[in-house]
Amino acid sequence: MHPFLYTYNMKSKKKAFVLWILLLISIPLFLLTGESPQDEIVYVTANSELYRVNIFDLKKSSDANIDLMLKATVIKHIDGDTVRVRFSNPPKDISSEETIRLLGVDTPETVHTKKAVQRFGKEASEYTENSLLGKDVYIAFDWDLRDRYKRLLAYIYTESGRCFNAVLIQEGYGHAYLRFPFQFMEEFKILEQEARQQKRGLWAIQ
Repeated sequence: MHPFLYTYNMKSKKKAFVLWILLLISIPLFLLTGESPQDEIVYVTANSELYRVNIFDLKKSSDANIDLMLKATVIKHIDGDTVRVRFSNPPKDISSEETIRLLGVDTPETVHTKKAVQRFGKEASEYTENSLLGKDVYIAFDWDLRDRYKRLLAYIYTESGRCFNAVLIQEGYGHAYLRFPFQFMEEFKILEQEARQQKRGLWAIQ
């Protein structure tokens, strides 16, 4: 074979190999950044400064360590499962003020632009406001950081160490959002079952 043709073939093979590797990498990235928890998630982050419950493979929300979480102050209540917080020293990828959509829980709507106020929505919204507004809280994350509205997706822990997402479900102010997987899915499913059986909150008036 002519040396030029041999060199050309080798370069073509190398290009094909590189393209094949890039294709293999792009497939899992597409799967990761497609539709996922909370039906609005758009991407993940590798920020090592964030406490992520999935990395520690925690099975229960009570196993999380608030000493490793970001501390924030709740400065605005939006509805039962959404609040706005302020971070005093935010790390990379986090702004000093952020809106947080609580992971794994869905409370009845009160401020949706296309939906009327839902039954027990007012009670759930007031419970979140009374429990969190003006309080210092601790923030933990899961597989994905934000939704398509750029809200943080997170678990909020109170100073007592309780996961507020779980409390909302346990007390019947919301139901476990099971459309997509998240780290505490099995625990939240059980909490909802117990709330239903005990007829707490929104389950008491069915």
